[in-house]
Amino acid sequence: MGKYTFFNNIIGDDTLVSVLASYIKADLLMGCTIDSVNFMALKIKNQFDYKFTFETVDFNSDFVIDKYWLDKGVDIYAKKQGDKDILIVFNSNLKPRLNRYLFLKVWALDLFDLWEIGDEARLSIKINNNDGEVLAERFAIEMTITKQELMLHDEGMIDGSLKSIYSKLMTKDLEKIRRKTFPARNVKRKWTMVGLLKEYYNDKD
Repeated sequence: MGKYTFFNNIIGDDTLVSVLASYIKADLLMGCTIDSVNFMALKIKNQFDYKFTFETVDFNSDFVIDKYWLDKGVDIYAKKQGDKDILIVFNSNLKPRLNRYLFLKVWALDLFDLWEIGDEARLSIKINNNDGEVLAERFAIEMTITKQELMLHDEGMIDGSLKSIYSKLMTKDLEKIRRKTFPARNVKRKWTMVGLLKEYYNDKD
C-alpha cells in the first residue's frame, strides 16, 4: 500500500491535507510561506532526499509546446524520472508566487502516490482533470495560504503591514483557490463504540 493511500482511505481529505501540511512545514522549518521555489526545493532535498531538475521556458513558444505536448491551459510540466527524482519545467510567463504553488502541486503528486516513474504531468492553476489533481491542489494551497491566514486577513485581525504582505502573497488566482469550497468526503466507520465494548467484554469472559 502506498505512503498515504491508507490514511486517505480512513480519514477525510481536510484532515489528511491539513495534518500532512502541518508536519511538513514543521520538518522544513517553514515559519512562514514566503520561501522561493529554489529555497523550498533545497529544504525538501536536504530533509527528504529529493532531486529536482528545473527548467524555465516560455510556454507560448511553438517549440516548447511541441516539445512538451502542451495543451491550452497547461501552466507547468513535470516528469517523474526516478524515485524522488523529478523534472519540472516552469512557465516563464507566470509570477514566481504561482510557480511556487504549482511546484507544490507537482510535489503532491509524489506524496500521494498519484504517479509512477516515467509518468508526465501537465497541471493547471485553474483546472483539475481528476480527483488526484484536486487533492494535489488542496495540499498546495494549504502549504501556501492556510484557512486561518485567510480568515485573519479577511477579519482584519492582523496589523496593516502583515495584511499588505498577505495581499501580495495571495494573488487573485491563489485567493480564489483558497476560497473554494470542496465537497466533504465522509469516511464511513465500520464499527460502533457499543459493538466494540460488547466484543471487548465478551473476549474477557
